[in-house]
Amino acid sequence: MLHVRRLLIAAVLLSLILESQRALASSIQPPLEATQFAEQHFFQIVEDVVFADVPTEWGFKEEKGSITFSNLHPVYRINADFALGKSDHIYVEDQPIWIAVIFQDNQPVNAIGTEMLMDGSYGLSAIGYPPELPEGLLKLQDNQRILYDVPADEYYMLYEQDNTIQRLVFSQEPPSETNTQSIKEFQAMLEKRYENTNTMDLELDSSFRLIHDELSPTGRSNDFLVYIALALVIGALTWMLIRRSRSK
Repeated sequence: MLHVRRLLIAAVLLSLILESQRALASSIQPPLEATQFAEQHFFQIVEDVVFADVPTEWGFKEEKGSITFSNLHPVYRINADFALGKSDHIYVEDQPIWIAVIFQDNQPVNAIGTEMLMDGSYGLSAIGYPPELPEGLLKLQDNQRILYDVPADEYYMLYEQDNTIQRLVFSQEPPSETNTQSIKEFQAMLEKRYENTNTMDLELDSSFRLIHDELSPTGRSNDFLVYIALALVIGALTWMLIRRSRSK
């Protein structure tokens, strides 16, 4: 009888472990709407933006060839209050940017992202990212998250298992040990970087930086992206004002 009870307890524990693993896995899956936007629009956006411009300036070859995409991966913005030393929460967990690596003839060349808009739908976040981001996304493993310091336009890899963080650097070699920081060291670095900034200014700076990055990696305007950028400007300002009024 005791043996049977032990087996039952073991079965229950195994079930709880498997359930927690499934919950963890599902928590990092992209929302259905983000996946649908990617499936329906990413390819057309690449055609309309990259191949209507100079493909080589986007990291592509002139001949289109085969264009494919990786799965969507979450990239989290660093929490403004953490950067200012006012919070222990490193990143904004809700509503990350969902980014896919773009492949041309099976070779990674760039990335494209989608995120939730003010009306709850998903739209283009940006196309065209620094090369260290696609490289980092392809190396992403369990217990790792990619964070984005928006005003500085820098990406970091957070290793949750040992609470360390590394800045992503485009290289064929692994990051050096000197590039590794503890969470406290990382926060101290951010505090120094933004010592003359308040939370509101940092959040607004982040919003406008994201909008600027949408236009193109070369800084040239594109009518399609300008339309989205203007919508996001209005949405971001509205959201900031609502948030500020609620906090009073």
